[in-house]
Amino acid sequence: MRAVFDVCYQPGEIVAVGYTEDQESGRARLVTAAEPAGLRLTPDRAILHSSFGDLAYVTVEVVDQAGVVVRHAAHEVTLDIAGAVELIAVGTANPVSEELYVGNTRKAYEGRLAAVVRTNGEAGDVVLRAQAAGLATGR
Repeated sequence: MRAVFDVCYQPGEIVAVGYTEDQESGRARLVTAAEPAGLRLTPDRAILHSSFGDLAYVTVEVVDQAGVVVRHAAHEVTLDIAGAVELIAVGTANPVSEELYVGNTRKAYEGRLAAVVRTNGEAGDVVLRAQAAGLATGR
């Protein structure tokens, strides 16, 4: 089943709540983002095995002051990495991008991009830093 509604745009928040047999079964929320203010990095896990080849996937998001993802952001983001890992790929979900997955720079698509890092066989701390013009650096 699907419901479609036309609404007039107003900044703020809209919440859709789904019900099954009078019980809430789902909820989705959209919030209007303000101007881009910084970069947020979220790894899929906090600890990597030091053996060679362990992978981590890091989501990089362009966010406003409140931490809301700015969906229209398309900043060029540069990633710097230090420690016992190497950056092996950077990509987005943009289906028409011709940017290569190798390298450390990529344009955000709908306010997001992803980085893949791989351990090099040594133990130690890892620091991934993301920078883009006009935005606070993310770590």
